[in-house]
Amino acid sequence: MYLTHFLENEHMSSINVTNDSFTCHQVDDMAVITMLEGAKLLSTTISGKERVLDLLETIKDSGHIRGLVVLFSSNYKGNDEYKEFLLETIRERNFPSEGRYTITYKSALTQFLEIINAYPMPIVCGLSGDIGPDSFALSLALDIRIATHTTRFVNPNIQMGLPPSPPLAFYLAHGLGYTKAMELILTKPGFSSQETFDLGLISQVVKEEELEDTCLDILRQLTGIPGQTIAETRRMLQPDIIEVKKFIDSSFERSPGFLRK
Repeated sequence: MYLTHFLENEHMSSINVTNDSFTCHQVDDMAVITMLEGAKLLSTTISGKERVLDLLETIKDSGHIRGLVVLFSSNYKGNDEYKEFLLETIRERNFPSEGRYTITYKSALTQFLEIINAYPMPIVCGLSGDIGPDSFALSLALDIRIATHTTRFVNPNIQMGLPPSPPLAFYLAHGLGYTKAMELILTKPGFSSQETFDLGLISQVVKEEELEDTCLDILRQLTGIPGQTIAETRRMLQPDIIEVKKFIDSSFERSPGFLRK
């Protein structure tokens, strides 16, 4: 794969990847992945999914990286990209025998969650821009989350006449309980970083220009913990990955019935 060859050519000294969907650079012994405006392609195309999954595997196997930061840039348009996904899903109701768009999307979600669940190093997430429901749900599978004062968390499903995002529904119910999760999903088409902090779903709210450095500072504290301890702690505190996958599978199977008009 391209990323592996790149690292070999650089004698495993650093990672420096740039494309339309994400970038990755190395700070000392930590990797920083930044999701860009075109990040939708990472979950809705097979090539995009393989690129980010390959990068995660390359970082894991590098032998010299001890921690990972996943950043969503201030230009990240999670709200627009998520609505595009919902509209494309609705269009697919006319082609029930195919549904390739939805199948690719569900596969990307579950594969990412599987890898992260057993990842042998700490992962800190920095949230900026407009964070869509599935991106927020995926961040809840990471170890620690930091947001900026201007970060917006959006949840447009109910207003569009659609059931909620399956992974977000699952992780909100797991983290907050059924009652609070139901309240948020039914009554909050969007909420601020301060509201998210008050709910205990993120750890800090910082200035935009401080986001990456704050994430790296926290990650440096965590890199002293053995990787296996991190992975086992994550398995103990996170919901069972098999349960998560079953929930997502069953939710996507039911969704076409809701989408037919």
